[in-house]
Amino acid sequence: MGPGHPPGLVMPDEASTETVFDELDRPPWAGPVRASRHVQEITYTAEQYLDLLMTYSGHRALAPDALHGLLGCVRGLIDDRYAGRVTKRYLHELLTVRKAL
Repeated sequence: MGPGHPPGLVMPDEASTETVFDELDRPPWAGPVRASRHVQEITYTAEQYLDLLMTYSGHRALAPDALHGLLGCVRGLIDDRYAGRVTKRYLHELLTVRKAL
């Protein structure tokens, strides 16, 4: 996970993740909202994964010493426990709406 997440936190399976529609500002002409989901798995080398982590604002906001320590630990984990590669699972959700007739 990352800084601020409790140890042992496990992300829920996508089948048990609910789609939230109440955040949408739906105009009066909008019909029902439809959701489609697409799962994608991307395998990263240790270096690629560290590059990805540097795109997250929570990591970028860390003090330099903390960031260096975090990245070093993550690199060590990937190299030592996962043979230099780690796979991250993404859930992409597409919400569409058609104009009500």
